[in-house]
Amino acid sequence: MAARAVKLLTILAWLVLAGIAVQAVLAGQGWFQDQNLISLHGGIGHGVLGLALATLALSLVARVGWGLVLLAGLLLFGLIGQTGLGYVGRRSGIALASSLHIPLGVGLFGLSVALALLITLRVGVRAAPGVEDGSP
Repeated sequence: MAARAVKLLTILAWLVLAGIAVQAVLAGQGWFQDQNLISLHGGIGHGVLGLALATLALSLVARVGWGLVLLAGLLLFGLIGQTGLGYVGRRSGIALASSLHIPLGVGLFGLSVALALLITLRVGVRAAPGVEDGSP
C-alpha cells in the first residue's frame, strides 16, 4: 500500500503544481484579455484545493516523513487563505485582499514546486537499491 500511495502522492503533488501554474496564466489573461477567465481561475482553484487536501492525507498514508507532511499542510493552509482572499477581493472589492492574493499565489507556487520536487526525490530514494520501501 505504501509504495502505491507514494506514487499517487507524487502524481498529486505535480497536479497541484500544474493547477497553480494554470491559475496564474488564467489570472493574467483574465485581467488583460477576457474577464470571464477569472471565474475559470476560481473554479480551478477549488480543484487545486481538493488536490492539496488529498496530497496532505496521502502524505500521511505514504509515510514520507513529517517534513513533507508539514509542507503539504502549509500548502493546504495557504491555499485555503488564498481562496478566501480571492473571494473577498472579487466579491467585496477590498483592494487589500486582492493585493495580497497575488504575492501569496507566487509563494504557493514556489512551495508547490518544492513539495513536488522533494516528494519526487523521496520516491527516487525509496526506489534505490538497498532502501527499504516502508522507511520514513
